[in-house]
Amino acid sequence: MFSSHHLVKIAILPMVIELLAKEHGITEDQALKVLYTSHIGSALDDDSLGLYGQGPIYLQSLIDEDIRINPSLLPK
Repeated sequence: MFSSHHLVKIAILPMVIELLAKEHGITEDQALKVLYTSHIGSALDDDSLGLYGQGPIYLQSLIDEDIRINPSLLPK
C-alpha cells in the first residue's frame, strides 16, 4: 500500500523533471537521472525530511544548487 507521501512524490516528480529538462536543455530521461543522482534525489526518499511536501520549483532550485556544486551531474 502506498503512503500519502509516496503519492505526493508521484505527482510532483514529473513536474520537477520537466522543469530540469527545460532549464538545462536536456531530455526528460537525462533530467530523471540528474534528479536521482543528486543529493536531493536521495533526500526525497527520506520522508522524515519533509521534501515530499515542497513544490516542484523549490525542489528544482535545490537540485540546481546541487548541480552548481557538482556540475558533473549534468550530461555532457
